[in-house]
Amino acid sequence: GASIDQVLQIRADALHDAGFNGAGVKVALMDGGFTGADTYSAFTGAWQQGRVLGTLDYVDGDTNVFHVGSHGMSVWSTICADLDGNFVGTAPQASFYLFKTENQISETIAEEYNWVMAAERADSLGVDVINTSLGYTTFDNGIGDHSYADMDGRTTPISQAAVAAARTGMILCISAGNEGSSSWKYISAPADADSILAVGAVDVFGIRAAFSSQGPSADGRIKPDVAARGLGAAVMNSNGQVATSSGTSFSSPIMAGAMASLVQAAKTLPNGYSAQDLIHRVRMSAHQALAPDSLVGYGIPNFAVVLNGLGVEPLQDLKPWTLHLAPQGWTLRRTASGTADVLEYFSVDGRVLERFEVAPGQTEVPLRGRPFWGYVRSASQVLPVAARH
Repeated sequence: GASIDQVLQIRADALHDAGFNGAGVKVALMDGGFTGADTYSAFTGAWQQGRVLGTLDYVDGDTNVFHVGSHGMSVWSTICADLDGNFVGTAPQASFYLFKTENQISETIAEEYNWVMAAERADSLGVDVINTSLGYTTFDNGIGDHSYADMDGRTTPISQAAVAAARTGMILCISAGNEGSSSWKYISAPADADSILAVGAVDVFGIRAAFSSQGPSADGRIKPDVAARGLGAAVMNSNGQVATSSGTSFSSPIMAGAMASLVQAAKTLPNGYSAQDLIHRVRMSAHQALAPDSLVGYGIPNFAVVLNGLGVEPLQDLKPWTLHLAPQGWTLRRTASGTADVLEYFSVDGRVLERFEVAPGQTEVPLRGRPFWGYVRSASQVLPVAARH
């Protein structure tokens, strides 16, 4: 379909083929208006399956994000769309929070503080991946204008907050900016933050788009970090049609969806995962990792290489539950949520000690605080539980 090239270009198809499509992963989008996202076909599955977890408009102070612009809707479509054979996003089974932080009528530094509040909320909601197809340099009223010297990841309010959000363990994908051909030329905030993925734009052949903002950051770090399709990307347009559009506004969510699918895979690892380790692996998988530059950074990632490096089994080969030993005790984790299950705890001699139902959206069951038992049995699996030493 229309989106196949942008999926194949970063080898997100390898994640999907292994069964990892973002299921059970929470993604937050900070953007402008999401007009049409509540009715257009690309999002029907997410709504019907209860995967739109919440909305909040920080500009108007309410929950209606479906008005005043459709930029956020088009951005979301590159991740969420699930129109088989026509338009499929990079994490079509993820769950989403839609936050409107951008006032599309004017440009003021207040929007940066809207973003800060949204990032704090995302952290409190257990979000795994944030996409931000926004960038700030100068403002309509001239109050709070930034200069290139401010693009050091430590100066602007939004970049300070992005660094803080990354430190909590969330993965942030941020548009590098569309100023590559302008007098500004460089990345915008918060793409200058460290510990995030600032995403530049390339065309179908992997050639950098002229508009894609350049690095380095003001303090000399490689920016952008990586690149994905941003010239002629497949999106859902404001009329609800599958079309093409251009901008790092679309390369970033294409990358964010791939990261969400990767997080689903990483969650099956016995010892869990580190957000910064995944980001490092993605950078190192990219096509010019050995010679990064200030145009596309480390280059176009290869998620097939990243997945192979993690050593994750394809989802179809995984059992529904995996057992993990955390500092506080044993924890059961689901490899994929979406269906109810029943867990029975029973002793070595076969006595059932406890039985309860697991809700479709529940992804972890801690075993601490319960007496030791020999086995845990689900509807399709038996796991032995050893005593801790």
